[in-house]
Amino acid sequence: MSYLLLDTYEYNLVFLFALLTLPLKIFALISNQALRNQFKIQVFVKYNFFTAVATVFIAIVFLNFTNLGVASILLGSIIGDFLVLPLRFLAIKELFIRKINLNILKNILVYGIHFLPASVAYWIFSSADRVMLEYMSGLESVGIYTVALSLSSVMNLIASAVSQAWPPHAMKIYEEDKEKARFLYMQFLKIIIFNILCSYDWTRIN
Repeated sequence: MSYLLLDTYEYNLVFLFALLTLPLKIFALISNQALRNQFKIQVFVKYNFFTAVATVFIAIVFLNFTNLGVASILLGSIIGDFLVLPLRFLAIKELFIRKINLNILKNILVYGIHFLPASVAYWIFSSADRVMLEYMSGLESVGIYTVALSLSSVMNLIASAVSQAWPPHAMKIYEEDKEKARFLYMQFLKIIIFNILCSYDWTRIN
């Protein structure tokens, strides 16, 4: 992958560590969703805070005392996730099953398999500008652009918080009272539309 994408084997270790982070990150995502669905907010916050602190601390140590370079950041992520892995497992162990229901698995795949190409397409769409900028200007410009984009994306934090907090409540209300859930969903949709209209720059029409 390093040679195909960058015409060099210099970043072999970076790609290796990046691939190793995937199973840990996937389990962390599943764990986070399970904790949110059970409304274990304090546990959710503690585990993610500890993971973030451990990741940053370990990455800084490797950056200062080794020659791993960018790979230090990914290695810090691996170790940080691995340290919290047993705690995450214990927190949701009662949700694990020994026997797989093939009908449920089939329904999950039928519903979710469509998101895979959509996610890949979104990743390509969101990363294309950086590839073009690197080709036309250089890696330094890509770095400046990425930092500036991150600083200007504060609203994404709010959107992310809402998208994480809303689904568990929506599911719980639906299970308790479908009619009440229907009304609540309509109200929530109206709030979203209202916020979109308020945030739109209407001066652009003229």
